[in-house]
Amino acid sequence: MVRRKLFKRLLQGCLLSPSQEGFRFRLNHFLKLLSAPRIRSLPKNSASGHPVRPHGYEPLEYRMLLAADLQLPSGLTSEEIVLSYSTSASQYQLLQNGIVVSTATAASASSGGVRISGNAADNSLKLDIARLPAVAITLLGNGQDRLAIMDDSNMTVHSDRVIVGSKTYPITGFERLELSGGPSSNHFQVVTSSYESIQIIGGDGSDTLTGPNVASSWTIISENAGLLNESIQFSAIEN
Repeated sequence: MVRRKLFKRLLQGCLLSPSQEGFRFRLNHFLKLLSAPRIRSLPKNSASGHPVRPHGYEPLEYRMLLAADLQLPSGLTSEEIVLSYSTSASQYQLLQNGIVVSTATAASASSGGVRISGNAADNSLKLDIARLPAVAITLLGNGQDRLAIMDDSNMTVHSDRVIVGSKTYPITGFERLELSGGPSSNHFQVVTSSYESIQIIGGDGSDTLTGPNVASSWTIISENAGLLNESIQFSAIEN
């Protein structure tokens, strides 16, 4: 129907412009109209005359979070495993007695962090803070699992993360947390906690412990050692 109207307009234009130049102008204009992309209009509501738009939402693209998957050695019980990072190999590593037992490329942790498959035993994981960049860490498995962090830095504990110096580690899957300072004067702060127990060992400096900003119970057991709210045990804390 549209093409017929265009052709009719071409003929009318040719009659009005019988010269050769006028015919060429009309013909070129007609060809441009034919080659232009056609725009499909939305169907109209018979009652209102307004365009009817499709209902619902376009489905979102499903994207899987990439994670660096590591595996604890089979048969492991309470022996401590170290999570480290190799810059030369660009990979996350699990080490048992200094021997690499599991690896995953750094690129695989781009969105899901490091994911470690544990077992039903009480697993113990230590972070190699000196080599390990800030990354989310998840331990899968049952048991009363322990996370150990030792570094000569200030440390802050939240329910879902631990901040060590300038590095933030989102943490999931651990029931026990152990923090150890170094020779400097370190400041330990527990803002919120989802751990069943926390142990804080100050180290050699004049260390400070700050509890949650709520009514708390402090029990001094011996010099520079005691309990905070029953679940947080501390030692070598001078302030």
